[in-house]
Amino acid sequence: MTHANFSMIHIKAQRGFLLITSVVLIVIAVLLLTVMVFMGVTGDESSVEHSRSGQALFVAESGLERALRGFTTGTACASLSYTGNIGPGSFSTMGTLFAPAAVNLAANIATP
Repeated sequence: MTHANFSMIHIKAQRGFLLITSVVLIVIAVLLLTVMVFMGVTGDESSVEHSRSGQALFVAESGLERALRGFTTGTACASLSYTGNIGPGSFSTMGTLFAPAAVNLAANIATP
């Protein structure tokens, strides 16, 4: 084997290695791009859901404050039923009558 033949074999082997390396790098780049796009989309959805949950909390607290105001001004518990719209949401409260049952307590202490 002459030096020229050895050089040609060595160059062909390097070309095959470069092809494999470039394919692997392209696959890694595509995977990274896919992950970045997925994170961007889910990040937007997450911030929208966070905003909606804040709005829902505000609407629920508004309904609770409305019922509490009715209770503090003398409205009977059974009549604390309200519905209303606040911004993009709505609330409804339902008053009830609470009649606690009588409870009998008894205790025994055993002496040694």
